[in-house]
Amino acid sequence: MIAYAIPPGVSASTQFRVRLDGVPVDVASTGKADFVTLATAGGVRVEVTVPDAVRKVDVRPHSKGVLPVVDGHTVSFTLTRPMHVCVEITGLPPLFVFANPLPADRPDPRDPAVHYFAAGAVHDVGTLRLKSGETLYIEGGAVVRGAVHAVDAENIRIGGQGIMDGSAFAARVVTLEHCRNVIIEDLVLIRPSTWMIVLGACDQVVVRNIKEIGEVVCSDGVDVVGCRDVLIEDCFLANNDDCVVIKAKEAQGAQARGERDWRQNVARVRTRRCTLLNWGAGNIMEIGFELQADVVEDIVFEDIDVIGAHVYAAVFSIHNGDRATVRNVRYENIRVEHYWNKLVDFRILNSRYSRDAERGQIRDVLLKNIRCVPNTHNTPSLIGGFDATHTVENVVFQDVFFGERQAVDGDDLHLFVKQAKGIVFQ
Repeated sequence: MIAYAIPPGVSASTQFRVRLDGVPVDVASTGKADFVTLATAGGVRVEVTVPDAVRKVDVRPHSKGVLPVVDGHTVSFTLTRPMHVCVEITGLPPLFVFANPLPADRPDPRDPAVHYFAAGAVHDVGTLRLKSGETLYIEGGAVVRGAVHAVDAENIRIGGQGIMDGSAFAARVVTLEHCRNVIIEDLVLIRPSTWMIVLGACDQVVVRNIKEIGEVVCSDGVDVVGCRDVLIEDCFLANNDDCVVIKAKEAQGAQARGERDWRQNVARVRTRRCTLLNWGAGNIMEIGFELQADVVEDIVFEDIDVIGAHVYAAVFSIHNGDRATVRNVRYENIRVEHYWNKLVDFRILNSRYSRDAERGQIRDVLLKNIRCVPNTHNTPSLIGGFDATHTVENVVFQDVFFGERQAVDGDDLHLFVKQAKGIVFQ
């Protein structure tokens, strides 16, 4: 087991003391949440000690089967394998434990195509611009303050088990435009000023084992904008805006920043085995609002844990604010542990984000094997077209449960419908 120390200059937790297999380790703080990072080939024993006696604790997601034991001021539990969990102790901020697999494929620091940042230091880089064939690697125990940008690049990798800190200046943490064959993996991203990972008109991208803590409004987790063949897997995304969002748009101020157009059709985007948490603005799994393309299709979310959709967030959302036809969307094997607002929000609308004069369509959406907390607060769901020619059609709810009770009709979802047809419960 490797526990990563935090270098000088990084804020340390004032609330939590953590031991891993009996050894004290560093706990970092972002202000919104505290966290520890480690790498392990197997399991690890975690002990968390706090200033006051623990009244209530929960370790999420529940699907991981982690059972905490409380002894006065200390909570202990075992992670049987690499996994990422959120420890919620009443009265304290969340504590994230990011337990990664042991690092693999570490590049040679002497390779001229590698930007290598070693452990034990904070590295201020400004904007680091990657070219084709290059790698950015941040060792566990290193912090890079700045942003990453690549345009028209292919065969690039951004990885390592270190930390990227976006607080240095107002910019997206990672922005890739018109790039191809990209891997983004293993990093912890914290303290963004806006969107965190942005893929603009990219092809063949893998985002794997990324951990995010985004506290500001607009701290989207992963923005897939006008892309094709994108895989997002095994990530832990805690955001104060959309966690995973699919768009097709030209970013505001793009020309002034020298950015390229991202208004392209979207196809074959899959998000799987991720844990998602939203603190306020935005939504959990969002398609929209900006869909300035002809088609957005073959979108899959599967094997997802939603540990919290707080305040305004909807869990399943399609907001078609432009001309696109959104079709063939599948949500399957999703576990929803908490939500306060809408469970489902599928709408065609003219919004403040709309740019196209024409409205679009939503077609062929499947929600299958969805397990939710019991809906005790009468929170609504919405399915609405724009008018008689811009409609939502063929939405299937198959094995959707609130606790042990299956949803058999719209009343069980507190569902409001406008200009929609083919809504089926199975």
